[in-house]
Amino acid sequence: MAGLFYYAPGRVSVYREDLAAIGLGYAFERNPDCRQCQRGPDGDRGVVFADSRFVPLALLGYFEAAQRWSKVPGSAAWVGVNNDTPPKPNDLARDSQIVGHYVALADDQSYLCPVARALDMSGDSLTPYLALPRTVAVDESGEWGTGGVVPKFRRLWDTATRWFEAVRGAGIGDDSAAKFEFADIAESALLALQTNYRVGKAEVSLLGLFDDRCMTEVLQALVDWPTLEAWLKKKAASSAALAGSSSEPGVLAA
Repeated sequence: MAGLFYYAPGRVSVYREDLAAIGLGYAFERNPDCRQCQRGPDGDRGVVFADSRFVPLALLGYFEAAQRWSKVPGSAAWVGVNNDTPPKPNDLARDSQIVGHYVALADDQSYLCPVARALDMSGDSLTPYLALPRTVAVDESGEWGTGGVVPKFRRLWDTATRWFEAVRGAGIGDDSAAKFEFADIAESALLALQTNYRVGKAEVSLLGLFDDRCMTEVLQALVDWPTLEAWLKKKAASSAALAGSSSEPGVLAA
């Protein structure tokens, strides 16, 4: 069991309803456990807080020699980690996750990256479908039906759509395809990772989760690229087997 812990200067406590205001709305799914400290990573007094499911209360505090800290961009808060016990994916996982593909990030740990635009390979051809939760409503006749993506995941769906258009257009001269710059890839990969894990920019940087390879793989998972690759291999193997059988003695090639 290992987790991240946080520091907020000038405070004596932090509750879940306070987190958005200090830039940490993504980091907790329950009220954090708090401990006041006379000196934090900024050299001032404040409160250190964490989820006691992952950080034992005995280790909750500011211990300069045993920890690494990083300031949260755009916030007065800091995030820290014990040098000897960095968190594993299970320590960062959200209580509820979206199914997807496991991707090895730059820390050599496998993280479940969500699929938004999925592919059904059960038939003779690939069929795309929306894999994120959808709204449910009743029409004027009282019939139940599904609508679009629930608001919580609309940004993720938009990102998946843009990325699919970018990779589909790559190399075929499609000037209308979305173009992704490095920062856009990083932001998009973070959005996808945040769907299943309680991390932000500071946490990803502190733990060394991203490199230029794995960010792309996170986005490929978002559009179910591994399923496409598996389908192409299956088709290639089937074609090779058919070609091999047609060249056997007594069999005329088509």
